[in-house]
Amino acid sequence: MIRRITGTLDALETEPAPAALLTPPPGGVTHEILIPRALVEPLEPRVGETITLHTRQVLEGVGTGTSFVPRTLGFVELRDRAFFELFTSVKGLGIRKGLRALSLPTGDIASAVARRDAKWLKKLPEVGPRLADTIIAELHTRVGPFVLAAEATEALDAAAAGEIQPKPQTDDPPSVEAAIETLIALGETRTDARRSVERALERGNLDPASTPPERIVSAVFGH
Repeated sequence: MIRRITGTLDALETEPAPAALLTPPPGGVTHEILIPRALVEPLEPRVGETITLHTRQVLEGVGTGTSFVPRTLGFVELRDRAFFELFTSVKGLGIRKGLRALSLPTGDIASAVARRDAKWLKKLPEVGPRLADTIIAELHTRVGPFVLAAEATEALDAAAAGEIQPKPQTDDPPSVEAAIETLIALGETRTDARRSVERALERGNLDPASTPPERIVSAVFGH
């Protein structure tokens, strides 16, 4: 199974489903990769550039479901691929419907599901009142890791922008201290944050000096 493709983004399509046309080196074969609607606008400025998509291969039923066509789905982040797999486990959300519905960041969608906000979910394409209620009923207890991952990413971005200033008070490597400060920004005490980071480093056999802070935070949340 192909899990990742790197190549030149030749073009983007929006109909009948959002798709990226990607040509890996040395060229000659162009892959049609179906993508979430939310990716179309961010990828538009990158047409002609080399990008990497995390992929999932599926069989799509056609006609009356007696025949199947192989499709490749693509996501910029691994957690977006995982969220899509969870999202489309809901009855009534197939491959194309799910891709069209994911028109906003997955972290925002996960947060709406967690707080049981059916009104917000109805803003998504393909999601009506009944489907919004079904999504909440089936997923509201399962989206927690995606909410935390999105919050961690926001905190890391804030730290990179200087809005959260790491305050090293120990001999910890800068990446460890940055990860601790990120967890503090998410509401943990410094003591709990340090313990979480230490456990994640030990569990993942990660080098504190060379592991980027975002990887450490992801490990804390089990990703």
